[in-house]
Amino acid sequence: MRRSAGGGRSTATTAVEACTSGTRTDTSSRSSPARTGPAGSTSVHPQKWVDVDTAAISDNAAAVKAMLGPGVGVMAVVKANGYGHGFELASAAALEGGATWLGVSSPTEALQAVPFGAPVLILGATPDRFYPQMLEAGVELTVFDAESVESLARAAAQAGRQARVHVKIDTGMNRLGARATDIESLRRALHATRANVTVAGIFTHFADSEGPDVEVTRVHNAAFLERAEPLRQLAPEAMIHAANSGAILRLPEAHHDLVRLGIALYGYPPVPTAVPLRTAMTMLAEVTHVKEIDPGETVSYGRTWTAPRTTRVATLPVGYADGIHRWRAGTDTVLIGGTRSRIIGRVTMDQIMVDVTDCDPVAKGDVAALVGDLDGNHLGADEIGLAGDTIPHEVLCATSSRAARIPRPSARALP
Repeated sequence: MRRSAGGGRSTATTAVEACTSGTRTDTSSRSSPARTGPAGSTSVHPQKWVDVDTAAISDNAAAVKAMLGPGVGVMAVVKANGYGHGFELASAAALEGGATWLGVSSPTEALQAVPFGAPVLILGATPDRFYPQMLEAGVELTVFDAESVESLARAAAQAGRQARVHVKIDTGMNRLGARATDIESLRRALHATRANVTVAGIFTHFADSEGPDVEVTRVHNAAFLERAEPLRQLAPEAMIHAANSGAILRLPEAHHDLVRLGIALYGYPPVPTAVPLRTAMTMLAEVTHVKEIDPGETVSYGRTWTAPRTTRVATLPVGYADGIHRWRAGTDTVLIGGTRSRIIGRVTMDQIMVDVTDCDPVAKGDVAALVGDLDGNHLGADEIGLAGDTIPHEVLCATSSRAARIPRPSARALP
């Protein structure tokens, strides 16, 4: 029987309440949050943390769902620690906003997702050794070759369970997926193993849905539907899905039964859109030291930056081990003292130095933002990405687990 795109949400509300319970602190405040330790004791305040606007994630999911046709479901893609926002926080918030599936990249992430009660699909490849555990957990798997189908069927027969699979078809990404020449052998394998393997879905991943020529994606969508037809004859109840964020926002004909909402879920649409989306991550750190240096003095390893004047330098306890890439040196990508300020000298593993000469007065214990919102200013991961010739996905996902994720109300909505 076909599982509807609506899926199940039996534990979504409970999960989001559990993830977002506790005291909420104004993200425009310039002090670090208290943290509760064992037995309710208050532990040392963190020096760096990530505020996650769970309401923004929920609202983004709801806004996208509202633009879809009737019966089209939303899969929240929460891989890579919810694009850096925290797996549990992102999953619960997306389900609260109307998503009905969770998309992950690995068996480890799948087991994190199962307790939320929604259907879970591993979008990447799953090695054979994980089949018994995934079958036991009820996780749906991606397949794209006859060998994997046959191996999974044997594991399902041995476990006494029915495997549910989504067949991935390659339409130009050339990463994972069956090529046109592989479809017939794959169809035969699925037909032969139908007693143990159910085709629950058929999908593709577009290579250039946010590119300048939308016709490329239209061609890829048409190729997908053509190549999927023999599999649809085998499994007429299978869900069809193809649209990632770019195609969701600009190509309604690719919405099919289900869409996979990734970067747009977190407030960064890859194409211009009228859909109201807002960003959800603010990474913050306390100032640990402020000093004044003389003209001609240098900062950080390699003496790559020399003070052209008397300069006030603030040190923050974040570095490349926290996701602050070395290429951010020399960029105005820190919010501090009421404005954007420049990282000076090389980014080190655990610390960066910032020129705060022209800011409002900055003192030890003040708070700076490395991405997101602070004191009425906004620094987007997309802007940071442009400075480093990369994409917001990389900036968000790079945010290290060394910074605790803390649920917060919307920074922009605060007075």
